[in-house]
Amino acid sequence: MLQIIGILLAFSMILILVNRKVALGYSLVAGAIVVGAFSGLGVKGIVTTFADALVDPITIRLVAVLALIGVLGHTMQKLGVLSKLVASLNKVLRSPKLTIAVLPSIMGTLLVTGGAIMAAPLVDEVADDLALSKPKRAAINLMFRHAWYFVYPLMPVFILVSEIANIDTFDLIKIQWPMTVTMVAIGYWMWIRPAHPVVEVSKEKPKMADIGTFIKYSAPLWISLSLALGLEKVDWTNLGMSASASSSFTSMVFPLALCLGILAAVILGDKSDESIMTTIRKGIKIEIIFSGVGIMIFKGMVGQLTVLNSLVLSFLETGIPLFIIFITLPWLTGFLSASTTSAIGITLPILMPALALSDKPIPLIMLLYSSAFLGYLVSPLHLCQVLTLEYFKVKISDLYKEYKLIIPATFIVSIIVYFIVR
Repeated sequence: MLQIIGILLAFSMILILVNRKVALGYSLVAGAIVVGAFSGLGVKGIVTTFADALVDPITIRLVAVLALIGVLGHTMQKLGVLSKLVASLNKVLRSPKLTIAVLPSIMGTLLVTGGAIMAAPLVDEVADDLALSKPKRAAINLMFRHAWYFVYPLMPVFILVSEIANIDTFDLIKIQWPMTVTMVAIGYWMWIRPAHPVVEVSKEKPKMADIGTFIKYSAPLWISLSLALGLEKVDWTNLGMSASASSSFTSMVFPLALCLGILAAVILGDKSDESIMTTIRKGIKIEIIFSGVGIMIFKGMVGQLTVLNSLVLSFLETGIPLFIIFITLPWLTGFLSASTTSAIGITLPILMPALALSDKPIPLIMLLYSSAFLGYLVSPLHLCQVLTLEYFKVKISDLYKEYKLIIPATFIVSIIVYFIVR
């Protein structure tokens, strides 16, 4: 019970501090201390957990990636690469409204932790042409990136569900597409449709040269991402590298790929009135990096608790209708852990006996997946959301106001789909 109280207090305190403009990294560290104090770990246990989180290879890699993504975005912006990329895509699509929806959608297909921060400068650039508010820019960046995760078969969580529940991934996608359609349609209707372009839109048909220009000036992005995703899948042990060396190299593939992307931006960019080293230094956003570190510390502290497993078991003993349990528990664990994978990894194995009793388990799995994903999506610890808020300088309460229709509507659609197909 104390652990549950500690988590609730920590989340409340984080939200209050952030809305009072305390840096999110500091707020997360304070929340982690509260969780630790109610966990029974003691001072030594809290300090050890903090230290373990800081030296965790995942944290170190995250810091490197966040620093380099900031440098890449700033370099592309400062040297004029970003404006040329957006201008060329506008020529290809002939609509800034379509461009601002497509950019984060494309970036969302590239499964990079905290990848929304890579799309944010692109969205920001186009949003200037549409005179969109900062909260709307943040919402567009997040929703159009994540809307496709209901149907994207390369999502690791799809593989996890398929393995645990022994179902075909595409059977799940077949009934989850309405949630993607709902998010895209409402997002466009709420934020993009009412916008009025402040620049004249070209009516000329796109030429091959325009497509070539887009490919050229998007090179820093696709070089970074294609190299990272490609090299991470290579089994380096087959090429004579030891297992430990292979693991270390693979963990640094993305930072190395980002360095090549930065080099491409420098080569493609215009001359600047400041040195390249100054441009790179200004691109390192300390507040964003510390937010990532704060998340890792908080997650590390929550990971010391057994409360989530106990919470799932206690819900099962209450006699609540099964479909409500398949909504509530995944949402709660997704919200608290800020991870769809963790939420499904915790709840699905425990709920498997209930699935075995159902003659149609896939609708229940759809509810579990959708609820876990939506809980993760709105969690204050969701890394993409954290970084987007930091980039656009938006308060989380203002972002939640933008969610007032799209998130409940997606929830309702998932429930309707469940009752139709069950």
